Amino acid sequence: MNYNSRLAHGLMFHRFSNSKKNNYIPGTLIKKDLEDIIKYVGRNRILTPQEWLDRLAKNKLSKDNLCITFDDGLKSQYNIALPVLNKYKIKAFWFIPTGSFSKIYDKNEIFTYLIFTKFKKFQIFFKKFLNYTKIDKSLLQSKKFKSIFKKY
Repeated sequence: MNYNSRLAHGLMFHRFSNSKKNNYIPGTLIKKDLEDIIKYVGRNRILTPQEWLDRLAKNKLSKDNLCITFDDGLKSQYNIALPVLNKYKIKAFWFIPTGSFSKIYDKNEIFTYLIFTKFKKFQIFFKKFLNYTKIDKSLLQSKKFKSIFKKY
């Protein structure tokens, strides 16, 4: 398949929250955010997954063609984002991790959920984490530590 990858555009979403007040995880979108994004980019630019793949295969994707994708099969995508998609008659790609069918769960998602539902602020969790693990805070400020995480 030969296509111009500079023209293969999409909108990828991950976490959603009901509001920015209760148990809000930074970086998540609320329903209104998703609707605002759809209105901003223009509903007419968003293709169905099949249309997007067909145009990609025929090298006919234009810079105005978009698709929507959801990663990790999160419950909030189903509960919050799907009703918005239905309202605007939008279909999307849903990428579901197959590990959950074998009872292999993404620990990052579990930890993120626990941290932001059990602590009022991430800083409170992090302080308790450092005290519990007895990690020297200066390690996190070291050049070596920063150089490892600089690429992320």
